[in-house]
Order: sequence, then structure tokens, then C-alpha cells
Amino acid sequence: MIDWKKSYNTGIDSIDLQHKKLFDILKQALVLINENSSRVVKDYEYLTILEKLAAYSEYHFKHEEKLMKETKFSGFDAHREIHQEFKEQLLLFSEGRHDPVRIAVYLQEWLIKHISGVDREYVQHFKNNLIN
Repeated sequence: MIDWKKSYNTGIDSIDLQHKKLFDILKQALVLINENSSRVVKDYEYLTILEKLAAYSEYHFKHEEKLMKETKFSGFDAHREIHQEFKEQLLLFSEGRHDPVRIAVYLQEWLIKHISGVDREYVQHFKNNLIN
């Protein structure tokens, strides 16, 4: 199961609160997938969680990207592209029939890798520009 760790904190309050919310939504998805691992994801319950994750991801990505633009973060275009790829993958998961375990692995790995790696690229830049 996926749990928030202090090491995921960026030190930027708004970002950390949103990341924690993404973890909460993902945890709901993982519980649902683990309880029904033999079914193919196309049921209403799965779609509801995926839509919730997609909607909150969109909200969060817009917030991050707004801060990047405001502070003229040099990695903005590359970071936005990564966000776009994730949104496209969520759409594919919601449109087709996919193995729930594959979905769970992808979502968990992506979120941890993104928060622990890619998002770290802007942390010091934001702090240098007085965002906390």
C-alpha cells in the first residue's frame, strides 16, 4: 500500500498538501483494485476513482504550472509535457479495459517517481523566488 512519507515533502506548503491529496486518491484506487484484482477495470467504481484522480491531477498540475510560469522556471515545458503524458495515460485507462494490477503499478510508480524526482527540479527555484 502507498503511504505518504516525510521524505516526499518539498517544503512548499501548497504543493505538499496537493501531493498528499493525490496520495489519498491513489490509495482509494489501490484499495479498490486490491479488493477486486481479478476483474478488468471498466466498472463504475474504477471509473469514478480514475475520474477523481484525473480531475485532481489537472487541478494540481495547473497550480504547479502557474507557479512555474510566474517564477520563469526554465524546466517548464519539459515538466508540462510530463504532466500531459500522465493525463493521456489516465484517459487511456478510463477508456479501455485494462488489468487493474497494471493500473495500480503504473499509478503508484509514476506518482512516487514524479514527486521524488521530477518535482524536485523546481523546489529550490521556487524557494529562491519566495514561494513556500
